[in-house]
Amino acid sequence: MFEMQKVGIKIAKLRKSHNMTQTELADKMGVSFQAVSNWERGNSMPDISKLPELAETFNVSIDEILGENSDFVDAAINNEIGSYLKKNKLSGEELENAVPILKPVQLKEIAENADKATLTGIPELLGYMSANDVYELAMEMAGQGKSVGVSFLEHMSSADVSRLAIYEYKNNKHVDIYLEYMDSAGVKELALWEMTKGKPFNGYLKYMSSSDVFEVAVEAAGREKFDISVFAEKMSSQDMGKLAIMEYRKGRPVIDFLEYIDSDSLKTIMRDII
Repeated sequence: MFEMQKVGIKIAKLRKSHNMTQTELADKMGVSFQAVSNWERGNSMPDISKLPELAETFNVSIDEILGENSDFVDAAINNEIGSYLKKNKLSGEELENAVPILKPVQLKEIAENADKATLTGIPELLGYMSANDVYELAMEMAGQGKSVGVSFLEHMSSADVSRLAIYEYKNNKHVDIYLEYMDSAGVKELALWEMTKGKPFNGYLKYMSSSDVFEVAVEAAGREKFDISVFAEKMSSQDMGKLAIMEYRKGRPVIDFLEYIDSDSLKTIMRDII
C-alpha cells in the first residue's frame, strides 16, 4: 500500500528542492494551502488527477512520487480502468493500494466491474455496490470464517443483515454486532432461540418492534422464570393487558402484571373473577 507518510515526505522534499512554498505549490496545482499541507504531513494523498501535474511540476515520474510502480494506477490516471479490468485480474492488494487516490467515479467503475472477491476488505467500495452484492460478499466471507465488519452491515438491507446474523448464530458465532442493523423479525428469531436454550435474551428486546416483543413475551410467559418487568418498557399497557388476560385464563397468577396493564384489561379480569 502507498505509504502516505513517505509520499508526503517526498512531495515536501521536491517542493523545497524547487524553492517553492506550500502556498506557491497550492496555487500552481489549483488546490488549497491546507491540501498541500495535508499531503506533506501524510494525512491525505493527492487526487489522481493531480498526480500528472505534480510530476510535471517537479520534472519527475509519478512512480517516483508514489515510491512504486503500478500498472493499475497508470490505467487509472489515463482513465482506462475498464480496459485494464478486461485484460487483467486486479488483486486486492493492488486495489487497496490505489483507493486513497482514486476518484468516486473510478471506485464506482471498479465496484461494478472487478471480481467481487477482490473487493473483500476494501470498505471504501461498498457504497458503490448494490445492497445485494454487499450481502453476497458478506455471506462469502462468513462462509470462509472471516469476520464481517460494520462497514458491510451499513450497506446491506436489514433483512439481509438478519439472514447473515442467523447464519452466523447457527454456526455458534457472536452476533451482537449485527443487532442494531437487523430487522425486528430477525432479532425476534434470535431471542426465541436464546430463550429456548435457557440463555439471556433481554438484550435483544430493544431492537424489536412492540408487536414482536409481545410475541416473545407470550412465549416467555409460560416459562418458569418469567419476569414481566423485563418487557414493561417495550410493550404498551394494552398489550400487557392482553397478556395478563391470556395468563389469567390459563390459571396462572397475574398479580405482577397489575401495575403495567390498562384499565380495560383489569376490568376484564375482574369480571372473570366475579
